[in-house]
Amino acid sequence: MFKLELKTVVLFGIIFCISIGSLQMIAAAEVESDKNGKTSKVPVPDKGVAIVLRAPMSKNPHVVKVSENQKEDTLSGFTVSLPKNTPIFFRVDQVNTVLYTVKITVKGEAKNVDKPSGEPSTVYGIIEKINENLRHWRAKESEASKVVVKAMEGLKAKVLTVKELDGKLDEHLHGSEIPEFYEGKIAENFEKIKTDAINAAKGKFDLERGTSVEICNDIEAAIAAVHEAYAPIKDNPPSWIPKDLSDTSTPERVKFVDALLQITKKFQEIQGATWAENDSQDRLLDERIEYICVITPKPEYSKKLTSEMFVVTVTSTTNLSGIHTTVGAFISTLHDESYTKIDKKIALGGQHRLSRSFGGLAHLPLWSRNSGNFRWAAAVSGGIAGIASISEQSVKLDFKNAQPMFGVSAILAGKTSDSLFVLTVGGIAKSVQRLNGYQEGNAYPVDPKNLTTNVDKLGWFFSVTFSYDILGRLNRKITSSSKK
Repeated sequence: MFKLELKTVVLFGIIFCISIGSLQMIAAAEVESDKNGKTSKVPVPDKGVAIVLRAPMSKNPHVVKVSENQKEDTLSGFTVSLPKNTPIFFRVDQVNTVLYTVKITVKGEAKNVDKPSGEPSTVYGIIEKINENLRHWRAKESEASKVVVKAMEGLKAKVLTVKELDGKLDEHLHGSEIPEFYEGKIAENFEKIKTDAINAAKGKFDLERGTSVEICNDIEAAIAAVHEAYAPIKDNPPSWIPKDLSDTSTPERVKFVDALLQITKKFQEIQGATWAENDSQDRLLDERIEYICVITPKPEYSKKLTSEMFVVTVTSTTNLSGIHTTVGAFISTLHDESYTKIDKKIALGGQHRLSRSFGGLAHLPLWSRNSGNFRWAAAVSGGIAGIASISEQSVKLDFKNAQPMFGVSAILAGKTSDSLFVLTVGGIAKSVQRLNGYQEGNAYPVDPKNLTTNVDKLGWFFSVTFSYDILGRLNRKITSSSKK
């Protein structure tokens, strides 16, 4: 008797749980994956949360909410809802800050416009000048010239080594541009860029620790050797060769120093990279904050890489208020009574003790609260059932037998979604079949046409109803797709 009612309630319950709960399972899986890596601690303001745009240049950029105990929840889409007056810290992480410049602004605030950088200096011009100098001294074939040639060849070797190291560093850096880089332990993959850079420096320069200071010392030793080689012949080295890497006395020497130091600066950037960019300040959520994140390749990589822009919106969670409508299944204690003839007398026939129907309710919340990932409310509700009847064989529309009802409801909704799950209990007025002036045990009439008649009765009902924010969901999917 209760088989169909149970199936109906369970089915609707499963649908709702999947729509809300699946996001939680995905979040838990993401957090567990990060815990296996070496995710750095995210700064969280007192009594507030941190909002993180994670892995923006991957195929799966996503937003993570981090609480004070470093618990991470991966959210759906790029919109976050929090209680009003929550302190918020925002950052972008798991992004290659050596390849890209990350600019975070808040809508409505003035933007600082960075002046475009000029073309970076390169080592190619230095190598050409060294080769020209070598041709000049090799032609002399004197002992003094051989000393100069040896020193210049040493300097050329160091410059070529710097060039090769630059290529190796770029090779490791561009690993973050491959989709596979973001599979598995992403935090460890970013840290591996640092260790690979150190190993490359050790290998190329035969260094003990592989630091930028050691590289600079090695280059300066080669520059000093050139100056020493020129001293016995009472001549000055070419004007474009500086005395050391701090010598910027002429434009030519500036270019020489910049070209070599650009690689050491890149090495320093890699070693000091946190692979994250933070907002300039903590902010207190009023109604809405829109973080605009523009990620652009640095000038030397602009020809190979592309820019991306993301907008992460934080809104204040509102209590459930106003009138909400839902539709769903109803179970009522009111039912038609059917009668049959037994021994020529009127007898009660077999029947269901509960009636099933389909209808809609309007809800007015009287009390509402927000907690965790949900909002809930207690409401008074009214509506109409019986616009469709449900049987084990079929579902039929039946507007003539619409039944008014009134009751109290428990409403459950997501933090930002207008999709509702509602349990309602209350009273219902319904026209049902009853004996028309007869009683059980009376003689069964010859013409049973008027044996029963419709009688208005009051009873109880229970309903499980839903609403689904279809337009809102479609809009979020379109917005999310456009960000990618």
